[in-house]
Formats: sequence, structure tokens, C-alpha cells
Amino acid sequence: MILSRCAAYCEKLRSSALDFVCEERIVENVFPTKYRMSSTSGSRTIIYSTPNLSEKPGRNTWRYDYQLVKKGPSIEEKRTLLEFNGKQPNASRTQVKPRRFFSKNPVFGPVGFFDRDWHNLYDYQFLKRERVFDREAIAIKVVPKTTIENKPNYGTIWIDLEDDSVLKIEVEDSSLAGYKEVQAAAKSRGLEPEFVTIHEYAVIKNGLRFPSRTVFEERYKGRIDGFLGGTKSKTEILYSEHRFFTVETDAIIK
Repeated sequence: MILSRCAAYCEKLRSSALDFVCEERIVENVFPTKYRMSSTSGSRTIIYSTPNLSEKPGRNTWRYDYQLVKKGPSIEEKRTLLEFNGKQPNASRTQVKPRRFFSKNPVFGPVGFFDRDWHNLYDYQFLKRERVFDREAIAIKVVPKTTIENKPNYGTIWIDLEDDSVLKIEVEDSSLAGYKEVQAAAKSRGLEPEFVTIHEYAVIKNGLRFPSRTVFEERYKGRIDGFLGGTKSKTEILYSEHRFFTVETDAIIK
């Protein structure tokens, strides 16, 4: 029953017509280590990138005007950089993006877990009941029965018991696009990667939930060249000041 209701919510989200803007603020912290690796990969929902260069430690912030327009199957996502490290960007800075993690179309993250087409390909396990954003929720662990090509993401999802919307997603690190390459590179140097990726959906409009916060933390276990393991980087993305022009759905939750 819960899976059927979640599938109905995802169909409502997938078939919706959306037009909204918000402020997207990204804070990236890269911590000092002597370690580097190279891996670049992407997926439909996120792009994870570790450039092949010696990255300087430090803290950078970006403030974007973020717009998403969806009409039918067409999705258009736009970002206009307003500030970089608290200053208006010059022409050479307008394309500067975070180095460790970048989110793409986060509003549709729930669809890949509970859409009816995926039910026979995943195992779903009830974990616990708890409150999320002051809402009564259940946590469900989602794991593919077998390896699914071009569909890597799985993890734990928190479902609102009242309206079946997705409140929170914690992505299993081994399901991130490019993780195997990063893991192999790390193991060759005596390290084990441990990534924490959390998407939160605290903003609601017309029965649909929109992103409010994403956190990506990159950790390693082990020892190399004086690096004793720990957190390599942490990226936090905050969505605020939502302004909705169109939030319409064709599907009705029954």
C-alpha cells in the first residue's frame, strides 16, 4: 500500500507542470591534505567530479538565481551567478562551479526510487518511524535486486505518512556515479572513500515538495603521506526564497 501511494506521488511529480525560481547558495569547503585522485562521472540527478589537479584547500561560496521550468517531458534548468565569495562575478568567473559536488534537477530525485516501473527491480525494507521536519515519517531502505545499468542511485528515503511525499533522501555512497573509479583509485593508495549525500525537501506547494537543502561530505579512511583520513571536502547547498509561478499536476493521488 505504501509503495503504491508513493508511486502515485511520484507520478504526480513526474507529470507536473512547474515554473519556479529560488535562491541557491552553495558553500564548498576543501580541507588540506596531501591526497588527490582523478575521476569524472555524471548521472541524471547529480554530477560528481574530482578534477585531476592539486586542489588548494579553502572555502568558496556561490549565490545563484535558480530557475526550473517543466512543460510536459521538457525540463529547463537555469542558473545565473549573482555572487562568488560575496562579490559580483566578473566575466571570467561566471562559469566557475564547485569542484567536488554539483546538483542537477534535484526536485525530481524521488522519482527514481518509487516510480512504478522500478518496483520489480528494487527491494524495499521498512526501517523505522520518526519525525522529520516535524512530520510523522517512515524510513525505507531501497536497494536494487541486481545491478541496473545507468540507474545507480539507491539509499534510504523518508516518507511523509500523511501525504506520501518524500521528505528526505540519503544516497548510499556506493551508488553514486563514478564511485567505483574513486574507490579503486583510493584503495590503490590505501584509503577507503566514505561519502555522505543527503537531499532534504522541506518546501511544499500544491502537494509537491521542493528542495531545501543538500549536503555532500567526502571522507576517507586510512593513511597516506601523512594524511590520516578524515573529511576531504564538504559541500552544502541551500535553497530559499522560493517564488512559484506554475505548480500544476495532471495526476491525482488516490
